[in-house]
Amino acid sequence: MTSCPLVIIASLLILLTLSFQTAQTQTPNESLLIAHLVQEASQSDSHSEGDAFLLVKIGKVDYTAELQSGKVVSQQEATVVGGGICGNYAEVSLNLLNKDRQETAQGASQILKFSKGKWKRIALSEGDYACEKLKGIPQAVIACLKVECN
Repeated sequence: MTSCPLVIIASLLILLTLSFQTAQTQTPNESLLIAHLVQEASQSDSHSEGDAFLLVKIGKVDYTAELQSGKVVSQQEATVVGGGICGNYAEVSLNLLNKDRQETAQGASQILKFSKGKWKRIALSEGDYACEKLKGIPQAVIACLKVECN
């Protein structure tokens, strides 16, 4: 009779474990990238007074981080997949959000390179990237990031 409650408890633990594993875990590179982007966006000349969050899309995942603390407060599957991390390069989409998590300005995309333990912006765009900004990036990385230029 005592084995029945143990089976129920074990089943519940397995279900809880599976439900938590459906959320994507940030890699160390993603965590560093998000922290860099939030730090950049939190500068007083980079956002408006009402901005409270930064929405960062990396590949298939949208991360929402507080501008003040840098803490990621939510993540969800992106409705539109794009960019991501390919080798030492990343392509991300960014949107500033107010306290109600509504966009406050036109979004932008960035291509960054990870070097010497830091992320550095290579190109910024509100549409297609300027081709001259992508010249130093290997073609395989451009293809992996699915980036277009004009």
